[in-house]
Amino acid sequence: MATRQEYADKLKKQLDEWNYKWNIERNKLEAKAQKAEATVKNKVNQEIEEIQRRRDRVKEKIRQINLAGDSAWEDLKEGAQTSWNDLVEAFNKARSRFS
Repeated sequence: MATRQEYADKLKKQLDEWNYKWNIERNKLEAKAQKAEATVKNKVNQEIEEIQRRRDRVKEKIRQINLAGDSAWEDLKEGAQTSWNDLVEAFNKARSRFS
């Protein structure tokens, strides 16, 4: 079983790796949006904003885990994992929808 710090570090590393991929995908999506009709452009921008909101939730969960006491962080772990899964799902959906 991972310690609080190990878990937070693992999640942070996953987020850092994801951010690298996201920057590449976001650039592709933004380029497509520039060439698209207004309705498609709006949809792409909405997807980008939603993914960024989900990313911010994961960042907040990591912050909460880092601040939590040794006994309380376990309660936050499930929410952090759910936030991470939601982020990955939104990313994959947007990538497949606009690729």
